[in-house]
Amino acid sequence: MDHLSNWIEIPVTNMKRAKGFYCELLKLDVHETKGGENDYAIFAVKDKFNTGCLVKGSGHVPSMFPAWMV
Repeated sequence: MDHLSNWIEIPVTNMKRAKGFYCELLKLDVHETKGGENDYAIFAVKDKFNTGCLVKGSGHVPSMFPAWMV
């Protein structure tokens, strides 16, 4: 297997808090951008095939369980 995952979106309600947590946890930086009405913090990684972002906006609601379990 060349790639375990391709793109991961983590829904958040408090972008500032989430960025602080994930940047410290994963030891990485993020690139902030806006897409439509959503705010994104894209993980700055070298492997463009295995990355993701934090996303805040309508329809992106954090959950205690992964989407596939709900």
